[in-house]
Amino acid sequence: MSKYAALASALALAGMTTPAAAATFTPNPSFVNLSGYLTTNETTTLSCYVSLNASVNSGGTSMTITDGVFTGGDWQCGWLILPVAFPWTVTPTSTSSVSISGMALLTPAGACSGTAYVRWRNYAPFSSSLEFWSASIPGAPVNCSFVGDLYVSGGVTLQ
Repeated sequence: MSKYAALASALALAGMTTPAAAATFTPNPSFVNLSGYLTTNETTTLSCYVSLNASVNSGGTSMTITDGVFTGGDWQCGWLILPVAFPWTVTPTSTSSVSISGMALLTPAGACSGTAYVRWRNYAPFSSSLEFWSASIPGAPVNCSFVGDLYVSGGVTLQ
């Protein structure tokens, strides 16, 4: 190899960048609660207090929501609109956003299920939050859209 080829190879290697590390949840507690008010709009608009129980998986690559309830707020909460089909999986898509796959609700008009993409806000050492602003999942007869914040217990942040 000529010295020019060797120099070109060395310069090419020096200019290479390494891929960014994937975002992870930290710390990894075995119990996390996500709670707050969400306004859900399908054929009608309902505001419910939401409480979801979860755990951060080893290594912080995802969070598993194992169960939850819609209570308080409008009288239909917990009766005509409720979360179903657990587990749901929360996966970082960046250090400021996550996807919630498997999300499913029974609603007064039918049902909604799919993946919601929401914003994650770090507020260490206090609770971080999931911001459902313009988030939606497919539904029948129409899609479900969400507005509101769920606060994350345990000091969990997304790094």
